[in-house]
Amino acid sequence: MTFAIDCRYILDPANGQFGGISEYTDGVVRALLKLKTNNEFVLFFSEKYPEEKIKEFASRATVVRVPVGRGNFFFNHFSFPRLVRSYRPDIFFAPHGQLPLGWRGKAVITVHDLAIYDHPEWFPGGFSRWFSTKIVVPRSLRRAEKIISVSEVTKKDLIRLFNIPIEKISVVYPAAAINDFLQDRSDRPYLEETVFAPYFLCLGTIEPRKNFILAARAMKIFHQKFSDYKLLVVGKRGWKFEETINEFAGADFIKEVGYVSPEEKFSLLAGARALIFPSLYEGFGLPPLEAMAIGVPVITTRVGSLFEVCEEAARYVSTDNPAGLARAMEEMVDEKARQSYIEKGLEQAKLFSWQKTAEEILKIFYSV
Repeated sequence: MTFAIDCRYILDPANGQFGGISEYTDGVVRALLKLKTNNEFVLFFSEKYPEEKIKEFASRATVVRVPVGRGNFFFNHFSFPRLVRSYRPDIFFAPHGQLPLGWRGKAVITVHDLAIYDHPEWFPGGFSRWFSTKIVVPRSLRRAEKIISVSEVTKKDLIRLFNIPIEKISVVYPAAAINDFLQDRSDRPYLEETVFAPYFLCLGTIEPRKNFILAARAMKIFHQKFSDYKLLVVGKRGWKFEETINEFAGADFIKEVGYVSPEEKFSLLAGARALIFPSLYEGFGLPPLEAMAIGVPVITTRVGSLFEVCEEAARYVSTDNPAGLARAMEEMVDEKARQSYIEKGLEQAKLFSWQKTAEEILKIFYSV
C-alpha cells in the first residue's frame, strides 16, 4: 500500500513551525519508516525544510518538496491535494488534523486538542480562526475515514463537540523522542552562566494557556528561601505573551531562553531540577512525558490529559496557587523526594513508545 503523509509541519522554525504537533509528526513518521513492512511512503515536506535533514527520510521513502504556500488559500486547499493525488496514495494522513478542502480520497487525521472551542480567548482571532474552526476542522472530521485522538480527553471532546461516532475514533498515544536528541549537559555554550547553577525549567510556547505566569510568581516566593536557583523558560513567544513577559521583568533569576533546537531542549531538560508545566489545558502534553523519560521530575496540573499522561508519577499543583507551586518546588530540593518522582516517572514513561504508536497507526491505515 502507499501512504501519503503531510510533513510540512515538521520542525521548521524558520517557517513558523514548532511545538507539539511538529514533534508529533516527526516522531510518527520516523517510527513508521522504521517498521519492517512492504508499504510505500510519500512524504510532503516544505521546501524550506533543511536539505541535510531531508536525507534522513529520503533513504526509506519518496520525499516531495512542496513550495511554501502558507497563507495561500488556493495552493493549500486545491493545488496541494492535486499534487498528493498524482502519487496515487491509498490513504492520505494529516498528522496536524486538517484536510485540504480539495481532498477527495481516503484520509486519516490526528486531532491533538479542541481547546479553541471551549476557550477561544486563548487563541488569535480573525477570519483565519473562523475559517479553521467553522469550516476546515468540522469538514475534516466528517471527511476522514478514521480519526486518531492523542488522549481519552480529546476523544471525549470529539464526541461532545461534534457528535463523532465512537467507532470512528482511535486513541493512540504519542511518545518521547529522547534517544535521538539527548546530549551531554556540558554541550551548552550559549548558556554558560546556568550550567552550574541549579534551575527549574518551563518548556513550551509563551502564551496564556501555558500559565507560565504562575511559575514566575511561584519562583519569586521560592527564591526568597533558595536564592541560588533560577527558572529557565524555554520556548517561543506566542499569542498574548506580553503579560507573561512582564511577570519576568525585574527578576534576574528568571531567564527567558527563547526557542532552541531539539538537541538543546533535551540537554536543558536533562539538567533541570524539575520540569514545571502549570498548563491550563493540554490535549496530551509532550513535555511532561519527555521529562519523565529523561529522568527529570514533573510538577504539573491535573487539567486536560495531564493526569492521563503522568498518572501518579508527577507532583500536582493548582492552576492558580503560586504558594502551592513554590512548596512543590521546595520538595524537589530534597534529593530523596526528588528521586522518588524520578523513579516513578521513568516507569510511567515506559508505557509510551514511538514504535507502539506507529504500529497502532499502521493498523488504523489497514482498517481503512
